[in-house]
Amino acid sequence: MAKVKGKKKKESGCFGCLGPLLVAGVAVTLFGGNGESKDETTSSSSKTKVEQVSSSSQALAADYKQKQEEAKKAEEERLISEGDQAIQTLENDQTLENLQSAQDAINKITNDEQRANFQSRIESVEKNIAQRAEEARQAEEARIAAEQEAQRQAEIAAQQAAQQAENQSAYYPNCSAAKAAGAAPVYQGQPGYGKHLDRDGDGVGCEK
Repeated sequence: MAKVKGKKKKESGCFGCLGPLLVAGVAVTLFGGNGESKDETTSSSSKTKVEQVSSSSQALAADYKQKQEEAKKAEEERLISEGDQAIQTLENDQTLENLQSAQDAINKITNDEQRANFQSRIESVEKNIAQRAEEARQAEEARIAAEQEAQRQAEIAAQQAAQQAENQSAYYPNCSAAKAAGAAPVYQGQPGYGKHLDRDGDGVGCEK
């Protein structure tokens, strides 16, 4: 009878050992598994958020760059429009002042092709201005020369008129009158000289 009781006590002891093991297994299953799953979910969520932030930053950067390019393009178009307007003003009124304004306007343009086109138009007008300036200079020189020649001719005419008047005031009808007045011989250019007194035409009247 004592042996039977000992055997039952041993079996009761082994069954008692299973209790903590089962509890520990359930705890691992319930808490350990869920904890690992929670960490994975948190990591995945954080990664997603990082990707979303990165994507958003890239979109903002691309949008900012696009707006910068649009602003730059708009500014370039404005400068081209102002340059074209300045050149049209120059072409309609070809003055040095408008020439300088047009040159200043196209110097602000960064588009090489458009600036070269505008520069060609300016140079064409500049040649016209230079040509007209040269023509004006030549015309002014001709005017001054004509005035000087007219003045010279007027002086000659005045001298001739004065000489003629003086000659007429000392008129000698013949050499006898010239000799009587003590004016013979009468040289050309002197008062009283006349071709009627200088028959041989040597410039000396009443020489004999």
